[in-house]
Amino acid sequence: MEIQLATTVLTINFADNNISIKAQNWNYGSINSYQNKVLLNREKIVGNHLEVSDNRREKKALKLYLIQSEPFKSGENVLPSEMRYYQKNGNYNVLGDAGTLVSETIDGQSLDPIMWNDDEGPRLFIADGHYVAGNYSTNLEWSLVESI
Repeated sequence: MEIQLATTVLTINFADNNISIKAQNWNYGSINSYQNKVLLNREKIVGNHLEVSDNRREKKALKLYLIQSEPFKSGENVLPSEMRYYQKNGNYNVLGDAGTLVSETIDGQSLDPIMWNDDEGPRLFIADGHYVAGNYSTNLEWSLVESI
């Protein structure tokens, strides 16, 4: 009697082949009407500023952008300000519709969570001008672009 055992290779891929990001809300605290030409840091948060779960099976190169399409507003009032994105070297770009590059990967590399030091990332510059007391806010948009 001969017994043969057939072997089959079973491959199970547990990755969901998705990438997900979840941003924290940032607060820049209170300002008074006498504060002009001042640069504000974000208040401290626990954890990463942007949580990333990169479960892509094929990790193609990615670029992560941050966009601000609307100014800070409280009702109809606009805060004379600009959101600046500071690099590690101290240079900055003003956030706008075109987007500012925040992170970039190469083929085969996962996108890591984003955490900035106090002097890096989005900082709020209060410009000269008159503004009305209120609770000002804006929405920032994250954009992922995969290279082809």
